[in-house]
Amino acid sequence: MGSMRLAGVLVVALVAALAVGQATPPERGYENQAEVDALDELLRTGVDKSISAQDLAELSHLLSSPCDQLRWLLGRARAVQHDPGTPQAAKALAEAANARGATLEAGSFLGDCGDVLAELRKLVEAAVSPLELIGSAAVNDWLKRPNDLTTLQPGEKFALLARGATEAQLFKAEPNEPWDLPRRIVGRLAQGPQLPEFSTLRNFRKQLTSTYEHWKEANFQPFAEPAQQKVVQDSFQIAAALLDRALGLDVQDVMRTARAIDYPLDPAGFTQLAEELEGGRCHTWSVLARMLAATTAGTVDGEALGKTWAEVQAVNPGLWAAVGDPNNGWLARLVTGGRRNAPGMLPLAADFRAKARDKRKDYEDKVQRLIQEGVPDTADTTDLVFQAIQLAKAADLGVATEPKPLSVARVKELFGGDTTNEVYLFVEMLALPEVTPLQGGPYCGVAFYRRLYLEPSEANKKTYADRYEVKVLRSAGDIQRLVEAALADPGPLKGAAEARILIAPDGPPPATWFGFEQERLLPLARTSKSWIVYLPSALAMERNWTLEDTLRIWYRLALQDATLLDLELGAGDLGPCPLKSNPIKDMVVLCLWQGKSKEEKHELPDFMSYKRDKKIPALPLWVRK
Repeated sequence: MGSMRLAGVLVVALVAALAVGQATPPERGYENQAEVDALDELLRTGVDKSISAQDLAELSHLLSSPCDQLRWLLGRARAVQHDPGTPQAAKALAEAANARGATLEAGSFLGDCGDVLAELRKLVEAAVSPLELIGSAAVNDWLKRPNDLTTLQPGEKFALLARGATEAQLFKAEPNEPWDLPRRIVGRLAQGPQLPEFSTLRNFRKQLTSTYEHWKEANFQPFAEPAQQKVVQDSFQIAAALLDRALGLDVQDVMRTARAIDYPLDPAGFTQLAEELEGGRCHTWSVLARMLAATTAGTVDGEALGKTWAEVQAVNPGLWAAVGDPNNGWLARLVTGGRRNAPGMLPLAADFRAKARDKRKDYEDKVQRLIQEGVPDTADTTDLVFQAIQLAKAADLGVATEPKPLSVARVKELFGGDTTNEVYLFVEMLALPEVTPLQGGPYCGVAFYRRLYLEPSEANKKTYADRYEVKVLRSAGDIQRLVEAALADPGPLKGAAEARILIAPDGPPPATWFGFEQERLLPLARTSKSWIVYLPSALAMERNWTLEDTLRIWYRLALQDATLLDLELGAGDLGPCPLKSNPIKDMVVLCLWQGKSKEEKHELPDFMSYKRDKKIPALPLWVRK
């Protein structure tokens, strides 16, 4: 609306108001209340709603008192300021009013209303968007405002949280906004140097992926501006990268893994994310992006990262302790000589599994060489294959000191030697790379079995003739065929119903496994004394191979191969070590399910009965908890 036309209308309105009214002492702080009332009435009824802040500043000239002009502008600016939907309008009006005050002050027209101008200047400071704040001091001052910060726009909340603001300052209740999920997940990762347990990390990854997919389908609401959408998307990428590291996937693993949230794998990509986030002063996320770039490049500007993180800590000293901890914090471990890869902590080298991968390949080559050379099944050569298989699988643990593998003789001893019949069949398996497969397929193994399998009893303590026999399983196309080969040599037991079978697969079995198990194995284990139990390796019976180790390795393999089962840990456990004559301390049988478990059986015999009857997709895992 043109200023001249608007001014003319207002002059007529003001003259009419003054003709019917009289100048009275100001009841609300104005020197001429009638003029103010006439101006307000016209704005309510006769002026275009799209009137600008500059128009309002010009209209204030129609009030005869300079102090009334400033008071009227101050009142309107305060009204707009408390409208959460108009942050930019509040700022524009406060700045226009302040400019009018400066003009009046320069002309010595303020008189005794300098306090009104001071209030306007405070309002200008308060109207500054959190996106424009520079320095931790400005952030702290802004957060001390008396305004209700829970009414801020999502983009402003995201920016403030990335500068160190707390949830209590910005949310009325515990936040659950989709755009804020990456911050909440990283907050759990960074609570302390030690990572959360694997099942928690796994759930985080699933939740982050699902949330991102739904948020993307909703067109990244409520972020209308592309720049705001981008920094939030950057936060999802950074959280996904950190989660994969925590779950045990390095860059080479990620390259073989399907990802719903695609994030950079090179220093340049993470550096670009950091620059985008720095442009929005999203300090927490820019530090993490620079950190991820450094884990890939191998070099880091620790001083610059430390300064940026100090800005965050000046606002919130307790935020994400694992980042800035002077001893085991992520930034401290990145510097030269720092422990980039420490047990139980976030891996800070992009290729942290490289040594384990090379070591496994060395033992895989050894196993292939022994099998392809056709080494006869003598006790010594069988032991060589058996121990090399254990060490190839143990390489995935990533431990610095190589464990000592179990010998064939030691396994026989753990199974009760030749005086008891604890185990009918035990199969230790290894999956070899398909790029250089064995002639019959990429799976090989070693089988321990008895031919007669008599049940020991107090009345029958003799040394049995069916001593344990051991055989190298040279090659098979899948683990079902490998187990078939193990069963074929001793042959199915006539009338067998109490078989106890141990299987040590090299990772999670394929999706077809449960059907094979129902058809071929469960008929051999039909009584309360029988069972089919799994373990990661024979090595797990005596070495520190934990549940967390097993879940991490199996999950990585399932992510890389869609044909493998993605198993989750159920509640409770199924009891202690199944070897009654020679129980192994600290080991317990836990239940892994395909999908969420609907029912738990807390004793192994009950579980086996339930599994036979209901054909449930679950397997009991014997491991250290």
